[in-house]
Amino acid sequence: MKPTSSTNDKVPEYNTIGTSEKYLLDKHKIELEAGWLGKFFGSAHNAPVYIAGIIAVFLVITGTFSFFIPAISTPGEIWKIIAPLISLALGYMFGKKVK
Repeated sequence: MKPTSSTNDKVPEYNTIGTSEKYLLDKHKIELEAGWLGKFFGSAHNAPVYIAGIIAVFLVITGTFSFFIPAISTPGEIWKIIAPLISLALGYMFGKKVK
């Protein structure tokens, strides 16, 4: 710090980190807290919603393929299993209240 005549012109020591360095440190801290799954699903706050969305999309794709791929079960029987799971995932995604 440069010596100045006024005490109001002094910059506190905790504010000496440059803005870009501060954001880099914050970004690194968030990456460490999130872990490697956090890179795909986001923070712990958003991850359950994203996982429920991925499950719902996977079930819809599975149900759609059941019409085109011959299987032991009929597509109607497969949708009887898949439909409640999809509604469960969507209910979790849109019914979750944030505090």
